[in-house]
Amino acid sequence: MLHRIIAPSLTAIALICLSALPACLEDTPGCRTDLDCRGERICVEGACVDPLAQGEPEPSPDPTPEPEVPDAAEPEPLDVAEPEAPDAAEPEPPDASLPDVPVIDPIPVIEVSPASIDFGAVPQGAVEARALRVRNIGDSPLQISRVVLGAPPDAGFLIESPQETPFTLTPGQGLDLSVTFSPGRLGGAEVSGVVVINSDDPNKPEVQIPLQGRGVATPGPCAALDAEAHDFGRVEVGASVEAEVQLVNCGDRALTVTGFRVTGPDDFLRVQVGALTEMDLEPGQSAPIRLIYAPQSEGAIDARLTLDFSEPLQVQMTITGSASAPAPDCPRDDVHALEPGTLNFNLCAEGDDFDNAAAPPSCGVPGSQIGGNDRIFQLDLDRPARVLIDLKDADERVAIDTVVYVRQACDDEGSQLLCSDDIPCAESDIDAGCEDPNGTQVRQSRLVADLDAGSWFIIADQYSYNNFACGAVELIVTLLDE
Repeated sequence: MLHRIIAPSLTAIALICLSALPACLEDTPGCRTDLDCRGERICVEGACVDPLAQGEPEPSPDPTPEPEVPDAAEPEPLDVAEPEAPDAAEPEPPDASLPDVPVIDPIPVIEVSPASIDFGAVPQGAVEARALRVRNIGDSPLQISRVVLGAPPDAGFLIESPQETPFTLTPGQGLDLSVTFSPGRLGGAEVSGVVVINSDDPNKPEVQIPLQGRGVATPGPCAALDAEAHDFGRVEVGASVEAEVQLVNCGDRALTVTGFRVTGPDDFLRVQVGALTEMDLEPGQSAPIRLIYAPQSEGAIDARLTLDFSEPLQVQMTITGSASAPAPDCPRDDVHALEPGTLNFNLCAEGDDFDNAAAPPSCGVPGSQIGGNDRIFQLDLDRPARVLIDLKDADERVAIDTVVYVRQACDDEGSQLLCSDDIPCAESDIDAGCEDPNGTQVRQSRLVADLDAGSWFIIADQYSYNNFACGAVELIVTLLDE
């Protein structure tokens, strides 16, 4: 690039010298003697000067000066402002106008669809079914704790779930419940109900789904009972119980009951239809049928009631029940009625007026005596059941060595069916006294008994020795097949 700048400059200087050649040749550069100077000029200090000139002698210009070469300086840079670096030591303060975004923890979210169910008009005797879907659209597991139906008994609604509550739905999982409507009323009247679902959704712990439907007459002859079966449960010999069912004309024409019959083991069962066989049952009309069960001996019934009509149709229902001997009288006047559930009481409040021996199958040593206070309960079952009985120390002041047993007679140790004294620490929910997880917990007793229909005596008791005495306990009775 330098030669491109110098070459034009040299050319310009040469042209200037050619145009002023006499001046360029006037003097030689420098002088040593006066002979080297032209005209009247003399050589002074190596320069030709005019001696007649006033003031300081001016050096003659160099007769052959070196041509000035333009300075090949770099071109001036463009004025570009450098960006300012941000000050890393002073962070910008947050914008106070923007709200803080909270951190949201994962939660279960319940979704139920549809939000309501309208079955519309359904013929009497027909069954209409709809699906009710429950889904977890949240980010954590959803526990469904309860699914219940709220409706009058004769409304005709029914809810069924493929899983018993409680059950859990993982995120994205769904479950279909079945809701059916079989109208028990005629005349076009609307009936309503509601399905209630409870869960651990923190924002919607309870969801209600309204139900409605309407029963209409079925074309042609139709008859129905408001129950397909009836169970009298357990009845003591010598007692008498009654039940009533309704017969409904669900068709569009009048009906007449021409007769009825009972088949199967039906000892001590009577059926009363009143004037039903002497009257016409108009469309939409209903009439009662009375069932009476008065057993005179132990046993069970499993009968079928059949109704015949003037039209070619039949209506049937199943009737069951059982009879057992009356519960033996207990000589103690402090027997308490017992229902399934949880009961808290203090054994110190009850007197032990006789010695209870733990008969085989015994608790601890055969023939051992339980000398502490006790409480006797009577549990009445109307059908066979598997029963869980759990008795444990609930006193924070004293230690209680519990024992529980089941008898058919409260004061007859020979009627003892089962007994429980201690349980393994691994199965106990009491920490005290179970420092060794492989040890035995004396403060809790538990047994499972398969009991027939009838009356049973549950005796909650405790051993008194050393530092163990009577005190507050908790008794839990659970029917495992419910």
